[in-house]
Amino acid sequence: MTNKYNYQVGHVFDFYGSSYQIADISYGSIRYSAIKGGKVFRVSISQFDQISAHEKFSWDSTNLPARLNIEAVKNRCRRQSYVSAAIKEMLNPRNERHLKKLIPIIASELNDNNPPSAKTVGRWVRRFQQDSRGLEDKRPSGNMTLRYDPLIEQLILEAINKIYLKKERRSAKDVEAYLIGRLIETGLMITDQESITIPTIRTIQRRISELDPYVVMQARQGKYAAQRYVRSAGRTLRSYTALTLVQIDTHVLDIIVIDELTGEPVGRPYLVCIIDIATRMVVGYYVSLFPPSATTTLAALAYMLIHYGIPAQIVPDNGVELKNTSFSRVCSSLYISIVRAQVQDPNGKAHIESFFRTLTYALTQKIPGTTFSNPAQRGSYDSKDNACFTLEEIRLLIHEWIHNIYHKSIHRTTGRAPEIAWKDEIKIIVPNKLSEAEVQVLLRQPHKRTIHNGTVVFEHLIYTSHALSVFEGEVVTIMVDELDLSFVYVNHPEKADANIKADSVDPEYTRGLTIYEHRESLKIKSELSKKDINAIGKYTLQYARYLLLERINEGTKIARKWLRSVMNKAIQPPNVEQAVQQKYPAHNPDDSTDSRLIQATTTNNQDEFTSITLSMDN
Repeated sequence: MTNKYNYQVGHVFDFYGSSYQIADISYGSIRYSAIKGGKVFRVSISQFDQISAHEKFSWDSTNLPARLNIEAVKNRCRRQSYVSAAIKEMLNPRNERHLKKLIPIIASELNDNNPPSAKTVGRWVRRFQQDSRGLEDKRPSGNMTLRYDPLIEQLILEAINKIYLKKERRSAKDVEAYLIGRLIETGLMITDQESITIPTIRTIQRRISELDPYVVMQARQGKYAAQRYVRSAGRTLRSYTALTLVQIDTHVLDIIVIDELTGEPVGRPYLVCIIDIATRMVVGYYVSLFPPSATTTLAALAYMLIHYGIPAQIVPDNGVELKNTSFSRVCSSLYISIVRAQVQDPNGKAHIESFFRTLTYALTQKIPGTTFSNPAQRGSYDSKDNACFTLEEIRLLIHEWIHNIYHKSIHRTTGRAPEIAWKDEIKIIVPNKLSEAEVQVLLRQPHKRTIHNGTVVFEHLIYTSHALSVFEGEVVTIMVDELDLSFVYVNHPEKADANIKADSVDPEYTRGLTIYEHRESLKIKSELSKKDINAIGKYTLQYARYLLLERINEGTKIARKWLRSVMNKAIQPPNVEQAVQQKYPAHNPDDSTDSRLIQATTTNNQDEFTSITLSMDN
């Protein structure tokens, strides 16, 4: 695979605000590492071509084919050290009088025997402030032509991959033997012996020595051994200003809390914490009984965005609950770079781990109901019997300890109190905070739903608004706060910048309800339903419905039979004239009295028939 863009080892590039350096290019793939933290990535050249074409990708050198040799990297790092120190320690980093005092200190730390002048450092600062790439050296490109025929190059690569890059300890002679064998099989050793150049054993040894150490170690000893081997390429994570870099992690507190209503032990709470590396300020935290998830992480993130500001980079843990979730979506929308911690690296989040140890020994293990760090320390102490604090009380204790003790104590590493260091830092760069309303919308998870009768349904919960009734049947985006399901925002179908608030139809249940609690409730409800079905019988409801329908059918048959019998016995209107003539043989139709009598009798009999008919209908 050709390197059509002429990438070179040592090239530095920025991707989504993080800096990376190409560490190796060999055999169709590129290995690059994060400059801060040293996390290793390896992709094919075609994949890297796609990355370099992304809008968030930019090179740290204006001349793409330029080579960055080791001296260029050292010079850049040396200049960066002086510039970073000047910006951090001085209000005016280009003041030559103050630079003359600062340069000897930095030179001593760097063991720099030939420190730059104050005027030179001032020039570096000016170039850096104008363009962060201004400290880079420029070098001409070299020759990239192949030494051997492309077919020979392909066979060398094949021999190294199939023979050398195996767990078995094979040598360059084994690779040479495979290469010669393949040349004989293809007929090149006989037909084209004079026209092609056959690699020597020394050439193969040089090719093997040029292999990426990461690839060799990964093939022979495994992925984790390879990562540990090349990890020294990454610099220690440092942050010189507030909110440049923060770390976030979840910790199980060594304390058992009780239920506020029953007083029974309910378990150990979790603490999600965010700490600023530069000042050691705790900028976000959230205490709950919920296990680590994107939901609890968002709660701590919301606290930071409202009270402290938006960070530039964040180092989360490697939990799967933070991948492809609302957490990553929020970071992307705010242009927060996510710097993944190294796998199996205890120093990946050393600052936050150190804070957890301080919290454990200074607070939680001093509270009744503590579990201590291990059974040996706990001894005969019964944590559940001694537990007497509720979750809300633990939250208040942690809040008080963080703000009144930890933030006001001198940190052993920085030599400053986090609270004072934070105040000094934000005088230089004011953090960009968000309002509570902005965070309320931003931290919501989008979902597509269809409007029916002015309502939308999410996770079996119904939300309604009169304003939605006019958009019947339309598919809309609802924004859900996973920490509070009492209401949702519905993006207006016709106005992209407008949101409609839809309240839950069951406010008593959803008030303060989290998505985790609701899903657990649904699981419990499902389990109870299964138990009820098993207790009643799988087909009990269907059989009961069958019996009910049979009763209705039988009742209908009886009712119809009775109606038919009644209808058959119905009284018909008598022939009144015939009855009168039988009763009165000498009847004279012209007689007015007899005529009135016949009319009256007919009317009475007709009324009687009508009365009987109505009774039957009723």
